[in-house]
Amino acid sequence: MQLLHDAIHINETNQHAVRQQYILTKPIYEKRSAMVSKIENFWPLVFEQAPQEIDQFIQPSDMEALAHLRNVIVDNFEIVDGKIVDGGDPRSMSLTMEFGPNDFFTNTKLEKKFWYRRAVDGWCGLVSAPVKIDWKQGKDLTEGLLDLSCKLYEAEQSGKGLEKAQEALEKKIESTGMGGVSFF
Repeated sequence: MQLLHDAIHINETNQHAVRQQYILTKPIYEKRSAMVSKIENFWPLVFEQAPQEIDQFIQPSDMEALAHLRNVIVDNFEIVDGKIVDGGDPRSMSLTMEFGPNDFFTNTKLEKKFWYRRAVDGWCGLVSAPVKIDWKQGKDLTEGLLDLSCKLYEAEQSGKGLEKAQEALEKKIESTGMGGVSFF
């Protein structure tokens, strides 16, 4: 029982530290974002020079779309007004990418949310959902994989058509061999 109590106390201490760090650094990151937005092609250059851990997921065709990236915003969305929302965790985060007009999709913002969660079996970490991208005709950089992933996620959430959605995604993955999968 003491071990469980100690683990809960450590988790609460960690959450408090993450929340405090967020509160203290948020104004700094907002100021940095304003400054960076004045530097032409800043974010496309960042992605061009990305370390191998990120670069391995970026294809040359992705760079054509990323050339229109105007801003990247990271936010701990489960912290509101300095407080952790009920059932939330300060380690949850969102990554919002803002784009200018481009030949690939009509979205001006793509927001990916990562929820920090603990499973019944003890696993804990970040989970996310696929982000729908409104591709222009013939410009889907994922060759349909993203749309199929979104359909599978929707089937998982609704409990309807799960097997069919899984089969369609598996078939598509097999046909592509997963080589050269898009960043998107």
